[in-house]
Amino acid sequence: MLFEYIDLDQRWLAEIITNDETWIGYDEPLSKERNMVRVVKYVALPLNPMHDFRDLKFLYSIFFDRYDPVAQIIFPKGKIITWDFYANNFRPEVEKDYRERKPMSGPQDM
Repeated sequence: MLFEYIDLDQRWLAEIITNDETWIGYDEPLSKERNMVRVVKYVALPLNPMHDFRDLKFLYSIFFDRYDPVAQIIFPKGKIITWDFYANNFRPEVEKDYRERKPMSGPQDM
């Protein structure tokens, strides 16, 4: 969607940085595709590991812009995630990436 606005001289939309978060399992089971097997009749199917909601998981967060990822982190175990945690861990990476792309600007333009 952001590609459409570049032609309309609304370049500020191209500078938007957003993030996405997801839970990832500590021990990832094999992908479904690799678990597919051909079986013959009356043969027991192989057991494949599945995630349980109680399994150990980590919160994975990634910040990205129109071009590619800007910063990413796997949150440490037992850490309460607050705005201060984001500011202390992500902001330096985001500012560094922003300065590399726009050397004449600074964080005040973010």
